Amino acid sequence: GKTAENPDSKAGKTAVLVPGCSPVKPEKRWPEQHYASLARLLHDAGYRVTLVGTDV
Repeated sequence: GKTAENPDSKAGKTAVLVPGCSPVKPEKRWPEQHYASLARLLHDAGYRVTLVGTDV
């Protein structure tokens, strides 16, 4: 898969977000907006945010 990350982040703390879930349990999926909000909060707190998965 592809990796998308924020190249402007400072090195140090890293948060890896893995959107999606098992295709057989769609009720466990988190809305895209939740991931975006979490990524913003983590970035603002000084984390380097990396998203991994097949459709990033």
